[in-house]
Amino acid sequence: MDLRRLRLALSQIGVRASRHLPEPRGLLIGLEDLPPKWTVLDERRWRSGAGAEPWAVRVRRLGGLTAWRSFKAPSNDRWLWVQATPLATDEDADAARAGFLNRTLKNPSAQVRIMASHDGPPLAVAASHTTTLEQLTTGPAGPGSARYLVWSHGPIVSALSASAFGEPWPWTSLVDLARKQNQRIDAVLTR
Repeated sequence: MDLRRLRLALSQIGVRASRHLPEPRGLLIGLEDLPPKWTVLDERRWRSGAGAEPWAVRVRRLGGLTAWRSFKAPSNDRWLWVQATPLATDEDADAARAGFLNRTLKNPSAQVRIMASHDGPPLAVAASHTTTLEQLTTGPAGPGSARYLVWSHGPIVSALSASAFGEPWPWTSLVDLARKQNQRIDAVLTR
């Protein structure tokens, strides 16, 4: 087990809600935001701020948490995971977004190889800064893809990863899901 995966596993033990930042599970899209018959595969929470960057130090001091939820289509050829991390400030969320894709872990259960990776198109998610990435894959079921959309909305940095065999997810679908997550973020932050 590599060191980053071990740190993530340890950061999930005894996780308590922050007294200073919102509970991130309430920021994530759910089954009601997806087509019928999708299912939740997994959901996790862990302590945020494992790095030495100033934003990471601040969120760690505030007891910040990250939440992640993954879904599967009934056709078993499309998957989605979503993530949200409340941070101390809007500027901290933008800084965390900028380096997000450098901190991701490889999915150990994915039976695909990445054949190519490139930046995705510039996308507009209302009142947000975004980063996109597309990976072309191959595996037992043939060619596939994973598209990533990472954005900051206020003091929250969020991410979507939409993977599929065959035809990739349309970028417009990712933007629609990001907007739904932003609506949840706005509802939580204005309480």
